[in-house]
Amino acid sequence: MGVFDKIKSRTAQGVSKAISSTDKALKKAEINRSVSKLQDELRRLYEDFGRNAHKAGTIAQDAVDDFAAKCRAIEESIAQLHEKAKQLDEGADDEQSADPQGRLCPQCGMENELSSKFCSSCGTSLQDPS
Repeated sequence: MGVFDKIKSRTAQGVSKAISSTDKALKKAEINRSVSKLQDELRRLYEDFGRNAHKAGTIAQDAVDDFAAKCRAIEESIAQLHEKAKQLDEGADDEQSADPQGRLCPQCGMENELSSKFCSSCGTSLQDPS
């Protein structure tokens, strides 16, 4: 492999990793934005409940039950989003340590479709020699 081929390969691998990292960062930002919206909704729910309790001086049990159910639903959604963010973080190490099913060409570093048998850039076989 010539010097320029090595540079091309390393550049393609770097670009592929940068794209993957950017995609993960965007997904995580969207998750964080969703968590923030849910936390705002939960805060408003508490404020409304407190305001209504203060005005009325008392709250009926069905209103308390409704409030508690809404809070639980929001808290569960937040927990699920935190789990998705955690999975993204854990998946980052896995994807960086291993080539995902031969998608990166061993010759030029070009990222190819998972179903590709040959590199779309240089034509090198992407199948295992075994």
